Amino acid sequence: MRLYKYLFIFLAVIACNPNSFAQEGLSKEAYDELREDYDYSDIEPKPEREERQRPIEELEVDPPTSSWFTRNAWLSTALAVLVILVVVYLIWLYQQRMDNAKVSELKAATSVEHAEQDLLNVSLDELLEEASAEQDLRMLVHLNFLELLRSLHNQNHISWEPYKTNGQYLLEIVNDTVRQGYAETVVVFDRVWYGHKPINSVGFDQWMNRVKSLQNEK
Repeated sequence: MRLYKYLFIFLAVIACNPNSFAQEGLSKEAYDELREDYDYSDIEPKPEREERQRPIEELEVDPPTSSWFTRNAWLSTALAVLVILVVVYLIWLYQQRMDNAKVSELKAATSVEHAEQDLLNVSLDELLEEASAEQDLRMLVHLNFLELLRSLHNQNHISWEPYKTNGQYLLEIVNDTVRQGYAETVVVFDRVWYGHKPINSVGFDQWMNRVKSLQNEK
């Protein structure tokens, strides 16, 4: 009974002054001793938001890369032009070979009449050699005029047909220079071949120069 009495008195004292015990038990020295039992050094503080965001100027951005062609624009342009010229030359060379092969495959014309009926598929070389050997200027005018018609057809100035007249071909020619030159050659041809007008070597050479100029006209 006496023990319970003392316990009751002790509890009453604590109830009346609870901070006195707490202050004794949680003194600074006791708190420091408790902290020594825990190590907080491994726990890193969370970085602030500003520290986690890198400034834009500090971001590593690779500069745009440029190719060899962009660094040497003038040289790449020159190479492109050179390639185009080479391709054009090869096409022209191929066309020339095709034309030569086509001419070599032509059958020799047996007469002027044969040439007039099938001009695009016959060769006039043998007839020209024969007329040249005989100095037949009238025949040479006729044969070279037929060669001129073939050239104008191949150059797309006219569309040759055996039934067409020289006047019809004149109307087909669009190029003014070619049309004028063709008209001048036709006048001489008509006078010599159909009109039987004589022509000397000087006049023939002058006429042939005009014919060759038209054959080279594109």
